[in-house]
Amino acid sequence: MPRLRVLVGESPSSLHPISANDPAGHTLKTPRFEGSISVFLKDFENEKGMFSTGEEYFGTGERPGVTWSIQARGRFLTELNADDVLFGNVFDRPLPLPYGSGAAIKFMHLRDPTLEDDLHGEKPWALSPLITTMPYLSIQDINTTNGESNAPGSGEGSPGLLICESVKSILPPTVGTEPQARRSYFKDPAKRQAVTFTPTQHIACDFCHGWLSFSNRGESGSGTSAGSGLSLNFPMVEFDLMKYWDGRPVWFVCCERNKEQGIGPGAMIWCVGFEIVEAEEKAVTGDEQRQGNDEDSKPKDMLQKISRKMGMKD
Repeated sequence: MPRLRVLVGESPSSLHPISANDPAGHTLKTPRFEGSISVFLKDFENEKGMFSTGEEYFGTGERPGVTWSIQARGRFLTELNADDVLFGNVFDRPLPLPYGSGAAIKFMHLRDPTLEDDLHGEKPWALSPLITTMPYLSIQDINTTNGESNAPGSGEGSPGLLICESVKSILPPTVGTEPQARRSYFKDPAKRQAVTFTPTQHIACDFCHGWLSFSNRGESGSGTSAGSGLSLNFPMVEFDLMKYWDGRPVWFVCCERNKEQGIGPGAMIWCVGFEIVEAEEKAVTGDEQRQGNDEDSKPKDMLQKISRKMGMKD
C-alpha cells in the first residue's frame, strides 16, 4: 500500500528522510539557515509501518482542528529583507490541473491575500512572504532568547513543542499581538520591506493547518474510512488524495524571492518534502501511481463539487 515519506534538506535536490512526530526535531544547516526542522502529522503511519499519533504536538489541545505542522527554528545566516523571504510550494514539471482547480486556487488566495503563484508554468510555484503566511511566528534577539546567549538555533521551549506568537520587536505598539494582526499589518509590501531578518535574530515559525488528513487507520474526521493515509478536507467535501496523486514529490520550501524577475522562487533556504513510497520503500513513479486508477474522472468530479460549493468556475 502506498504511504508517505517525509524528507528535509536545503533544496528539493538535496533531501534526506526524517521521522515525523519527533519532539527532538532535526538539525539542519544550509548556506543560508542554521537551526532545526520538525514535522508533525496527526495519526501518521510511515513507509515502514510505524504509527504515531503526534501526541506531543496535537495532544496539547492548543491547535484545535490542526492535522499537520511544519516547524522551523533557527536563524538566517545573512541579512534578508522580510519581503524577499518566501514560503510555499514549488514543482519541477507542469501540473495537470483538472477542471475545477480554480476553486482550490481561489480558496488559497482567500486564506492568504499575499499569495503569488504561477501554477500553469513549466515549473509551477505558489509562494507567499513568510512573515504573512505563517500561522504562528516568533522573532527574538538570540542573546535574550530563553535566557541563552549566542545560541544559534535555540528558542522558546525545546524543539518540537508549540511555537507561540511573539513578534513585538517588528510591530508598532499600536498593532495587536495576535497572529491575525501581524498577517494583516504585513499585507502591505512597503511594511514588509521595512523589516530585515538578521543573523542575530532567532526565528521560529509553525505552518500548521487542518485541510489535510494523514491518518492511515480507523476513521477520518468526517466518519468515512481514512483509506490510504492522505485525504483533502474542505467543508462538506473530502476525498482520498493517494488514489489520484501522480507520484511527483510535494515540496514546501523557504526561499528567497527571485532577484532578477522580482517574483517567484530564487535561492533555496530550506525544504520539506513528501513523497509516495511503497511498503518495500520503493519510490513510486507517476506511471506506477496512475496504474489501477481506472476512474480518471473522479478527481475532476470532486473538484467540480468544490467549485460548486464555493460558487466558482474553472
